[in-house]
Amino acid sequence: METHSGVAYDSATKSDKTPDQLKDEHDTLTLLDRFWFESVSHPIARNFITEAGLDFAYYEGWQWTEQEKADLTSRGQAAIVENEVKPIIDRLFGQYKQQHLNVKFTGRNPSDDPLGWKMTAYLRWLDQQNLHEFEEGAQVLDGLIGGRGVTEITAQRNDLGVYSIVERAEDTFTIFPDPYSRSYDWNRDARYINRAKWMDLDEAQSLWPDHKAELERCLTSGYTPGFYAANLIDPLVLQSRIQCYLNTERKLLRPVECWYKKRVIQKWVLTPDGPKDVTGLPEAVVKDLSKGQEPILRPKDIMCVGVFCAGVLLDHGPSPHRHALFPFVPFFANRKKDGQPYGEVRNLRDPQDEINHRRSRGLYMLNNHQVRYEEGAIKSPSALASEMERAAGQIQIEQGFFDKFMPNESHDICKEILALMQYSKMAMQRLSGEDHLQVPGEMRSGKGVQRMQQVYQLGNLRLADNIRQTRRISARLKFEMMQERDRIPGRQH
Repeated sequence: METHSGVAYDSATKSDKTPDQLKDEHDTLTLLDRFWFESVSHPIARNFITEAGLDFAYYEGWQWTEQEKADLTSRGQAAIVENEVKPIIDRLFGQYKQQHLNVKFTGRNPSDDPLGWKMTAYLRWLDQQNLHEFEEGAQVLDGLIGGRGVTEITAQRNDLGVYSIVERAEDTFTIFPDPYSRSYDWNRDARYINRAKWMDLDEAQSLWPDHKAELERCLTSGYTPGFYAANLIDPLVLQSRIQCYLNTERKLLRPVECWYKKRVIQKWVLTPDGPKDVTGLPEAVVKDLSKGQEPILRPKDIMCVGVFCAGVLLDHGPSPHRHALFPFVPFFANRKKDGQPYGEVRNLRDPQDEINHRRSRGLYMLNNHQVRYEEGAIKSPSALASEMERAAGQIQIEQGFFDKFMPNESHDICKEILALMQYSKMAMQRLSGEDHLQVPGEMRSGKGVQRMQQVYQLGNLRLADNIRQTRRISARLKFEMMQERDRIPGRQH
């Protein structure tokens, strides 16, 4: 094996490439590696993964840390979970499911309406074929819980050679967008979006058979990042880079698929048939078409895609689609000013903790009692503690010490704890808007109930707006895909 600036090649492969090709490959790997490491190590990305992971844990009922459980076990206290988060999120999800909104295409003038009707019907047929309601449902549920859900929309030909547009929900923890993007639509200001999934070595080799040996050497012989001067970087940083690509213990690889925009200068000339793109054409042809006019220059973004892993460039080139849109569609429930997504669970975690802790403490105090006694009043303190936990416990007091033994009543304190727990439940209802659903006792008409519930609906209009934005982005991408029936996207990952 020979190396070129930290990138591994087979000798036969390297001999087939010119120095310029090797330099271009190295420059491409350097750029992709920078995009990937930035997207996975930026504080916004790290915070999202940590906090969203906690949000999902709370939704699924995993609400005590291991240390807290150990502390409770040491004093005989139960780690009770009264999950108030899940029904709140499920109710929000049910409200979304009841919307039944459809995207429609409209023409610029009445003569375009028939085409708009056909496009709308085609879009509806595509959504039926892709089980869109379930894929989008998974996306929205991810967003409600962790703050962000993602679907991928791409085009391919099936086993019968029929062109089809495919929509699938993605695991939000495998998508790493540009951390400096602030717009709801990634196409507006994101430079790149990465997707990375762990896979076994044999699976990766089957996807990229031309790089079998290189991929295997990454796991067996190790990998040293060679894009930067190793003596100028903290060894911990280098180790974290290696861990972004390889899991040598489990023999796993994580190839990174990077979709990124490349800025080029487009050249146009005005011809009798209208403007014509002459970018890349010979100067003689451009001069002939322009008829002495100065060409019009304007910047343009083109989409590129590359797949690489641990210094091995597996695939790279322009996007297989003629449009310059990312194939990933986001849904954000909420976003901070710095762009970090967060879900509806985030504001419910603290009151949920209070409910669990007070419930656990209240039950513990109901089942256990403190006693005061003079030395010599009882024979065995451990036997006394055991009997005090039982409803029919037998407590034996030494003769002459009856008036020197007194239990401490903790029921009053327990009542206060349970009352505070009820306040926490009310706080969760208020934070989620459920308190607006409580209908006053004197209200009897259906219209009155409906008006009361409309107050609650107003609090969720922002979520509804975000869903509408997601559907517009999705419809635009599908519209572009509809126009590519004669092209077959060939990227694989």
